[in-house]
Amino acid sequence: MITKGETLRFDSGRRVRLADRIGNGGQGEVYESTDVKTGQRGAVKVFYKRFANRDTVKRIRFLMDQNFHATCPVLRPPIDVFRRRDMVGHYTPFVEGETLERFLDSPSSSFLEQLELAITFAHAVNVMHARGIAHGDIQLGNFMVARAGPALRLHAIDLDNFCAPGLPVPDCVGHLMYMAPELREGLAKGWPAVPSISTDLFALGVLMH
Repeated sequence: MITKGETLRFDSGRRVRLADRIGNGGQGEVYESTDVKTGQRGAVKVFYKRFANRDTVKRIRFLMDQNFHATCPVLRPPIDVFRRRDMVGHYTPFVEGETLERFLDSPSSSFLEQLELAITFAHAVNVMHARGIAHGDIQLGNFMVARAGPALRLHAIDLDNFCAPGLPVPDCVGHLMYMAPELREGLAKGWPAVPSISTDLFALGVLMH
């Protein structure tokens, strides 16, 4: 169990002080945080106990090794990992803005802005696909939008549900609203339901619609 104000030490030696919990999902809880040395704001995801295992650590390290933030700034993977007894988590620099869902609900967003975001988002997903990696959880809540003057910034967050060759499959399948028919059928019949590039493309079409 972790608490607000606690300091976590990551594998790189980074020390991070936890602040308020800012979200939770099917795999864990997310806390706002501050790097003790640099003062940088960040987000720390702490996985639930049932996901705190070697497979999760291996998957986090794979994301870190992809160096996505350098090749495609839209993608925001974790940059550090921590392990403590039966706990596993990762650290990502804080992303400003609001979810894509909230942004699209705002009357201030224009059609041209939405088109710009769609193109940017499709490019980011294509970067992952070009490496044989499926995002696995394409949905409005996993993208953040911020205004920077007249421009918009889009960031893809929470990449934990990805699927890549040679790695343990993700523990979750994705958001039901965006789920491809073969994944729905697999879940209903108790078959393996593993995200893929083709199921990503289905979810992408739903999101674009």
